[in-house]
Amino acid sequence: MTTPQDARQDGSRTELEELIRAAVLNLTANQSMKARHNRFLDLFSTATGNHACALLRYQDGALVPVATRGLSPQVMGRNFRPEEHPRLTRIIESRQPVRFAANDPRPDPYDGLALGDDSARLPVHACMGCALWNESTLFGVLTADAWQSGMFDGVDDSVLQVFAAIATVALRYETYINTLETLAEHRGQVAAELVSEALERSHPILGDSASMQALNREIELVARSDLTVLLMGETGVGKEVLTRVIHSRSPRADQPLVYVNCAALPEALAESELFGHVRGAFTGAGQDRAGKFQRGRGGSPVSPGLPDRGRHRPRSAADPASGAEAIRAPRSVAGRGGGVDARLGAPRRFFPARRSVGSRLGPGRPGTAAPLLCSTHLCR
Repeated sequence: MTTPQDARQDGSRTELEELIRAAVLNLTANQSMKARHNRFLDLFSTATGNHACALLRYQDGALVPVATRGLSPQVMGRNFRPEEHPRLTRIIESRQPVRFAANDPRPDPYDGLALGDDSARLPVHACMGCALWNESTLFGVLTADAWQSGMFDGVDDSVLQVFAAIATVALRYETYINTLETLAEHRGQVAAELVSEALERSHPILGDSASMQALNREIELVARSDLTVLLMGETGVGKEVLTRVIHSRSPRADQPLVYVNCAALPEALAESELFGHVRGAFTGAGQDRAGKFQRGRGGSPVSPGLPDRGRHRPRSAADPASGAEAIRAPRSVAGRGGGVDARLGAPRRFFPARRSVGSRLGPGRPGTAAPLLCSTHLCR
């Protein structure tokens, strides 16, 4: 026969299990890390009945608060060095939860920092904490305080250990994410420096003749614009090098320079390669794939050989040599769905070509390369 006391115990156990389940699910919640930490402390406070709690990260020999509850906002701006706080030292030294007697003479690290309490020292109260260890690595400390002694007598050590384990996973995950972001940022900076250095070393603008000065002015003019660029010249004169120089001098220098050799693309693959496709668009299209122009949004797609594909026409777009018509070809044509317009990403487009395409540029367009390193034409 179930007694009222047994029923109350079963109810408390069920409530505790729900709190622990919520704390675990909180690890993958679609929220900021700060919101997750605050939510975790709310659940931890409900489970233990504490009036103040804190989650601290161990960093560079100090404990740095990442979230608090029931404590003054001033706590978030402080670093707690364990050697200056005996209670924190005691918690770190133990792999098990630590409880402090109400009359423990060691000062509380939060003396004078309790929310709504300006006294220099907390009165007699209940205090406990647990170090957040992962094997031999210390990630931080979880602490809890209650303003009446004996408040934690009914809280089993296993409860504190479970919440400490969840907190350890959260801090470990955050540490790895921060490390990866820092590493990615560092590698990005290194790559940018290497690219910039390589571009400087391969600077093709040599000489101060009238022709070279005119070319330099054209480069500066084009670099500042968002117009499509047609570079014409024989093989080996430096069309692709000049493309990189223009890109490096433009506001898009920190964006991708996407390269695709259209002259080497089979006609059947050209449209998919340039504009992408969606899953099921044709046999073998097992998943969505972004085209080169879509990948170059905000950057500069480079399409050498595109104006030289004289007899090839994409099935659902105008002749690429006509410039903007092919570039603006939507993926939604031919029943593909998921329309995309390269104008939305405003990519600058480069078309290096080996021969004259004047007859295909329309009236008023230059049709032959000028006797410079390369001739630069703007296609509107």
